[in-house]
Amino acid sequence: MFFKHALGHNWKDNGDETATCTRNGCGKKHTHEWDSGTITTEPTCTAPGEKTYHCTYEENGICKATKTEAVKKLGHKYILTKRDAPTCESDGVLYGKCSRCSKTITKQDAKNPALGHDWTDNGDGTATCGREGCGKNHTHDLDSGTTTVAPTCTTTGEKKYCCAYTNCPYKKTESLKATGHKNKETRNYKKPTCKYEGYTGDTYCKDCGTLLSSGKPTKKFDHDWNSGTVTKKATCKEEGSVTYTCENCGETETVSTKKTKHDYREEQHKNATCTENGYSISVCQVCNDKKKEEIVAKGHSKGIRNKATATCKAEG
Repeated sequence: MFFKHALGHNWKDNGDETATCTRNGCGKKHTHEWDSGTITTEPTCTAPGEKTYHCTYEENGICKATKTEAVKKLGHKYILTKRDAPTCESDGVLYGKCSRCSKTITKQDAKNPALGHDWTDNGDGTATCGREGCGKNHTHDLDSGTTTVAPTCTTTGEKKYCCAYTNCPYKKTESLKATGHKNKETRNYKKPTCKYEGYTGDTYCKDCGTLLSSGKPTKKFDHDWNSGTVTKKATCKEEGSVTYTCENCGETETVSTKKTKHDYREEQHKNATCTENGYSISVCQVCNDKKKEEIVAKGHSKGIRNKATATCKAEG
């Protein structure tokens, strides 16, 4: 009797970290078991390399699956070959060379920035840099200025200008005129009434509160009396009164009115004769006051009686 050896699995990679046997009627699967890998392409300073892994699964048939992964590029490894010192306007410069590929590099020295000019004012509107090897000049370019002391109504202020060039210490100051009392207001104004005097008010500076000028009193108004109300009716024995009220302030004033005339009526009368006086007695119908008026005697009234005109026959 003869025995045949087992065929072993014929593994095919599935692309998902597994493999399947392709022999008819099998279909068995396994998960790949990778070795530690081998560098198949060395990385350089500028290009990545490659590492290849092999499956080590060997149960009833060796799995021949492989996979690759990129190896990071190394990047340059520079060594310093030269250093330029910074100047007034330029940063320092570093020069280097890659120790692997000999590539050279030039870059700014971040630790040694430009020094900036060391300006000294020349007293003629210009400044000169005092750093060795520079000697650059500039004309002062003043900014719009900053008020350092604000002027008031009565005191001057100060404005400072600075040169706009970097690091230039030049400054200029100018005096600002006192503003004067620009904003004024009236205080203590009092409107006159018919009872009290008024006041034109005092003039003050609205900004600093200084009294600029004093006001003057103004005359009080005359009362605006109404037509009056009779508070006591006058008679022939007593005076009356009328009370007037001011339409503005309500003040009152009472004025006396004259007594009225007696309302006399004659009650007795005696005519005068040629030789005797007569009289008239009248009585007031309101208060019974009596008055007697004398009627003077008329005196004799002379006249001719028994007058006869003379004729040629008889005497007159």
